[in-house]
This record gives sequence, C-alpha cells and structure tokens, in this order.
Amino acid sequence: MEHNTPFWTEQRTEDWLNQETRTLTMPDGSQREHTAFRLVWETADALVEEVGYSHAELVMWAVQEAELQDASFDLAYIGVVKFLDDERRRDLGLL
Repeated sequence: MEHNTPFWTEQRTEDWLNQETRTLTMPDGSQREHTAFRLVWETADALVEEVGYSHAELVMWAVQEAELQDASFDLAYIGVVKFLDDERRRDLGLL
C-alpha cells in the first residue's frame, strides 16, 4: 500500500475515489454488503496486513461504534478504519 509516501499521482487519487462493494460478515454471522471508496478498503486491508487486525475485528468495532454513536454502520466502519489508520500512521511518525 502506498500510504507511506507523501505524494500520489492524480490518477492514483482518482482511483481511491472510486467505490467498491464488499460483503462483510457481521458478528451474528449474517452477511452485509458495504460500499465505500477504494481508499477505505485499501486502508482496511493495510490494517489487517501491516498491523495484524482482522476484518472481523474491524466489523465488530464498527458495530459497537454505531451503537455508541447512534450512527449507521456504514459511517461507523469508515470512522473505525480512519481512527486505526491514524494510530498506525502516528506510530510510523507520519502524522
């Protein structure tokens, strides 16, 4: 993933703004389709690959956050990914 570089091409930035839909397994075992920008998905994948979180943990925390904030799961998922990525980047000295 290219998040460690401070410069990205216009084409790369535009690609991140395309939307992608993935099927997520919810804590109760049900399946849910979630549409987000590719940047969100690439960031979530980096959190799994580079930090060691699981996709199941990201979903679980998003469910909890949605309940705590009385927000939609979709917004909570993005918020969880952003928060954890900010922590990762802070640990790397990028923030």
